[in-house]
Amino acid sequence: GGFFFASFEGVAQHGAQASFKKTKALVEKVGTLEKQVAEGKTTPAELQKARKELASHMEWADACVWEAVLRSDSARTDSRILMWFHHIHTVQHAFVQVWRGEPPQFRDPTAFPDPADLCRWGREGHAEVRAFLSQVAPEAVAREVRLPWAGEIAKTANRQLTNPTLGHTAMQVSMHSAHHRG
Repeated sequence: GGFFFASFEGVAQHGAQASFKKTKALVEKVGTLEKQVAEGKTTPAELQKARKELASHMEWADACVWEAVLRSDSARTDSRILMWFHHIHTVQHAFVQVWRGEPPQFRDPTAFPDPADLCRWGREGHAEVRAFLSQVAPEAVAREVRLPWAGEIAKTANRQLTNPTLGHTAMQVSMHSAHHRG
């Protein structure tokens, strides 16, 4: 499970809740715009703008939690917090690689002996998400992507999965980060 950040010392409960509410509102906005694009009521460019806004919020919210973690002696050395950050940023990096048509490269947690190194890697991932969403054509986000890990998820869920669109995975990345941030 997630939601560990909301309870650790130094991170205000109301701040985590406000961030989650903002994520939820942006996800709902993206969902509404997806329907409006399908109905011809708005443009793919407006939808893409909302996806970029959602990604920017993810970056901001992760940075707020990182700031609190790096200021707290106990949080900087808490292996559970660092493991979750590694997981969150691994997912962010993996999706960008999938979007580019590259095989995901998973980095071992031991590659980040200092929490600041892990934080920098996370910021690099956010920059890659931002850059990708800024350069991809709004119409291109409707293309299906094949997730290399989908077979494992299908096996665990005991059901067949369909390939999501690039746009849906962009939303999933932000929702995944919000889930673990709390």
